[in-house]
Amino acid sequence: MKKVLALVLCAVLMFALALPAMAVVSIPANKSAITVDGVRDEAYGATSTPIAALKADTDPNAATGRVWMAWDDTHVYYYAEIDDKTPNHAQANEDNLEFMIDWNSGKGDADIATPETPFWQVRAFASGANENGEKVNGLIMDAAGVDWSRAFAEELAPYCNVFSGPLNGDYKNGYVIEMAITAPSGVTLSEGKTIPVEFQICDNILGEGTREGQVFLEVNDNNDTQWHTPNACNGLITLGGAYVAPAPVVEATAAPEAAAPAVVAEAPAAVVAAPAPVAAQTSDSSAMIFVGLGIALAGAVVLTKRVSKSKV
Repeated sequence: MKKVLALVLCAVLMFALALPAMAVVSIPANKSAITVDGVRDEAYGATSTPIAALKADTDPNAATGRVWMAWDDTHVYYYAEIDDKTPNHAQANEDNLEFMIDWNSGKGDADIATPETPFWQVRAFASGANENGEKVNGLIMDAAGVDWSRAFAEELAPYCNVFSGPLNGDYKNGYVIEMAITAPSGVTLSEGKTIPVEFQICDNILGEGTREGQVFLEVNDNNDTQWHTPNACNGLITLGGAYVAPAPVVEATAAPEAAAPAVVAEAPAAVVAAPAPVAAQTSDSSAMIFVGLGIALAGAVVLTKRVSKSKV
């Protein structure tokens, strides 16, 4: 029995390993109507998702970025900041950000999509429009046998409200792209729904109309196939509840401290002048007095003797 159980477990494990890789990057999306103006609305929330996984053989200096997402009953929104230090515009392959979305939760398979399971690739340009004047292009995949050589700008444009501009006022810092995408007919957006997505930063580093940088949500063998392969997306957005602004933080006010009693400074004690020093009486002055008295006495003795002799 134990051997049979072990064989069953091994079979289950092998089956699990054979399954295609599922989307692993979780992207939260708050429910809130967003104004598309290149300014990150508070309703996007504080959580961003990095777009920083470099495809194999990509230039290591390729631009990376981060994205925030939101939704309402009819739109999916994203706001992305791309740290691109080599801005190159006005070319067919200028700097841009691609967004892929499998509208009906990954029901499509490989290159197959249907009107009920549409898959879109939407490309937005760093400078606002490409050399053809298109603000967005890409493809709408909703039937097998789609012509992959076409870029369906005409079909996509009515669904996309996009803003592109410099990051922090200067393209040397990178660029910002914000977009509201209207859900197609037959797609219902509701709280709790999960939708496979992918982001790709396309970095034209050399300015030669080429694409030296390709950066995704995650690195794996699917990179550079997501644009036409619904089940190759590496991200999964979850449509969350209505956005609730955080309550303002009110700092507790400490009770005022009791005023300290006033300190009366005592007047400084009067400074009494020290008495003038009394000159010390030295032994020399006393000696002079005695010497004087001695001389006077000696003089008196001599004078007395002379008087006595004169009388004799």
